[in-house]
Amino acid sequence: DDISQEAGLKQGLQKTLVIPISKTSRTPETVTHKEYFESLFKDPKINLPIREHMWLITDPGSQWDQEKERELRYIQFNGRSDIGGRFTSPSTAIFLLPLALTSPDLLEEVLLRAIEMNSGSKSGRYLEMGAELFARAKYFRQDKLTMLMPEELASLPLWAEQLFEESLGKKGKGITIFYGEDFNRPEVLEGSKDRVFLRVNLGGKKTNPALWAYLKENGYPVLEIDVKDA
Repeated sequence: DDISQEAGLKQGLQKTLVIPISKTSRTPETVTHKEYFESLFKDPKINLPIREHMWLITDPGSQWDQEKERELRYIQFNGRSDIGGRFTSPSTAIFLLPLALTSPDLLEEVLLRAIEMNSGSKSGRYLEMGAELFARAKYFRQDKLTMLMPEELASLPLWAEQLFEESLGKKGKGITIFYGEDFNRPEVLEGSKDRVFLRVNLGGKKTNPALWAYLKENGYPVLEIDVKDA
């Protein structure tokens, strides 16, 4: 609907570039979106040159890789055999290409923040957290991560859920993500000794201070991140 609002569907699609990205070309959501837009561009009433409006990013050898010999534009970077997953942003072209196309003025800021977060003491903090989550899940059967978020970052667990439970959760591995629970009900915490609680504090303001004090006093495993801004 948004594409066709201005002057009709064809006019909107003339200004549209679609970049399906999948390592394996088997991710259902990405595949169906690709097929949907292909059908639009090929519709006899639209009939737009699809190579100008759809670029594919995928690993060599995947099904989409075979399509590069036919009608779709296939792009890969630096001659590498592995494009990296969607969650490798913001340090790979999977993230940087769409950003460069839509908001090139943000590129430098994003890259500088990535360098800062992955250098010195800050990178060590995240590595330590990852190691602790792994150890608690593997050795203590504490494989449920409850995320306590400030309102400004309330949607972050939705993104993390996909990362932890699917991308990292293949073959029986991974951690289950919990969020948005009503902790005013005592029964929520009953039998929760298999959980780890992660709190994110924003701009110096502590998230759920009363609950956090209760968790620490009662021996629940807790982790904490302080960030300057969203």
